[in-house]
Amino acid sequence: MAAALASPSAEEVDGVLAVLQSADNVARRQAEAQLDAWSQSPGFLAVLMQRAHRAPAPPSRQLAATLLAWRIPKFWPGLCAPDQEAAQASLLECFSACGEPPVLRALGEACNALCQSMAIHRDTLWEDLLRLVAGLLAGESAAHRRAALELLAALVESIGGPDGTAPGLRSSERDQLLSQAQFQESRTLDLLEWIAHSLALHARDADAEVRVAALSAIGTASASWCFGAARADLHHWQCAADAALEAATQALAGPSGDGGGARALAAALRALCSLAPALGSQALSTACAQLAARVLGDSAGGARCAEDCRVQALQLLRALARRRDRSLLADQALVAVVPAVALA
Repeated sequence: MAAALASPSAEEVDGVLAVLQSADNVARRQAEAQLDAWSQSPGFLAVLMQRAHRAPAPPSRQLAATLLAWRIPKFWPGLCAPDQEAAQASLLECFSACGEPPVLRALGEACNALCQSMAIHRDTLWEDLLRLVAGLLAGESAAHRRAALELLAALVESIGGPDGTAPGLRSSERDQLLSQAQFQESRTLDLLEWIAHSLALHARDADAEVRVAALSAIGTASASWCFGAARADLHHWQCAADAALEAATQALAGPSGDGGGARALAAALRALCSLAPALGSQALSTACAQLAARVLGDSAGGARCAEDCRVQALQLLRALARRRDRSLLADQALVAVVPAVALA
């Protein structure tokens, strides 16, 4: 038993990570058994964090981060309070110090898993994680901005409620969080307002991958929070809707064969499926309907003909048509939409 709980060396762990990726079934099963033995010790979490940075091969670093995401929800609740805080701090440092997108994505999954554990076992939000996300979004690293947006979308999907609030986060706790986190120069901004404005800002980012990540996050956040949200909170998302509409228009005007443009267009259309009906603006809904008609009716190459874009355009029209307010679409939008749908 003592051998199972002993902390393995870096060379031993790197060797097991390499074998886990091999095609040798027998060797891989042996490596899995060794990994399970090491995983009986909570201290192995720190070893996985180290290997996520220092394993010699990129696939091994990504695998170490993935294994960390799977194991941290199991071990963190059983740690004493000081060890829990140490694990939280180490994971944040690990995430912020990484610069490889695949590893960052896996570490983001670990952060989200730990955030969920904290919500379940402590009934609280991981404030330091939100502060880190805010700092990375304001930073110069495009890889970190993208990873922070992907993590923010995962957090929204995990903790966002249909009424637009985070379970377990009372008003007093939210006010304390906002006063400490310094998300913006003005500390009076509501958390949801900060998220909406941040996503809108990065939907116009100079980096194409960051823009796609922001648009995807807008879709996730709006689907989680816009439907059923209090009417007074919906206006926060107007800036996000404007950014999504702008991004879609730019993607349509982009060069033929631009794969990044197709992904941006699909993500923007997906976001507008939630935003346009929820906001209830005739101007926005009409612009969205005309946008969908252009996507469906344009037979040129490039992003406009991507199958996912056409599917999302039809979903957008369906979302608008399901609104009970029949005056949501102006007559000129209906004139443009009907022929496009008939030819789709």
